Amino acid sequence: MTITVWGTDGQSSVENIPVANEAQRLDVFNRVTYLQSLIGQERHRLGR
Repeated sequence: MTITVWGTDGQSSVENIPVANEAQRLDVFNRVTYLQSLIGQERHRLGR
């Protein structure tokens, strides 16, 4: 699975994450969703 994170300045970071089964895939999606929510909360707090 490939995860891409975009910064507010247009830069990005790409990570390849090995996933062996459905449970691992769901775990990765849950972790990414959680991190996205933290980033969104901080951007809202900072008014961006």
